[in-house]
Amino acid sequence: PDITVRLTRSASEVHLDADATVTAKSVDDTPTAFDTPARIRIEDGDWVLVDTRDRRRILAGADAPLTLHSPDGVSIAGRGLIDADVTLRQRSDEPDRFDVSAILALETYIAGVISAETYAGWGAEALKAQGVAARSYALSERNRARHARRSYDIDVGQSAQAFTIDPRQDAVNAAGATRGVVLTSADRILRAYYASTGRVLAV
Repeated sequence: PDITVRLTRSASEVHLDADATVTAKSVDDTPTAFDTPARIRIEDGDWVLVDTRDRRRILAGADAPLTLHSPDGVSIAGRGLIDADVTLRQRSDEPDRFDVSAILALETYIAGVISAETYAGWGAEALKAQGVAARSYALSERNRARHARRSYDIDVGQSAQAFTIDPRQDAVNAAGATRGVVLTSADRILRAYYASTGRVLAV
């Protein structure tokens, strides 16, 4: 399955970079192609593109989400190339700010969590345990989010799980070795909490 990950909450501006042309698309609007580096922000109710010379270009109205696509991925604030479409969504409580999310393959996300939540040199079995806990928590949050009809499934950071776009190879291996494995109770996926010390708690 896929999982929608909120990468940034309440941004006033995003810095974009890509190896190829980026296309911005809003609902029912003609796609707009542009080169990077560039920035996007909300000004006077519109999505506005700002180039390196501070020239502005209106992309679409900010009342609808803006989806960014590039064939080789998009980098947000130097985080590394995200090989997925990125969506900017205006916040209802802060009209001049927005959230940034991306739909990722679940196992791609889990590898990024394992890498961000552990240190290089941890044993393979510890990384596998981390992967099972992370996958269980992520799928539990995904189920809760979709029941609540939230626009994203899970956050990035201490409020949920740390995540990196560029995982270590041992983390990728651990995600692959435990693919599809979750913690369950009474046929339900556990919302598996864990601490930075590596202890796993199921609640």
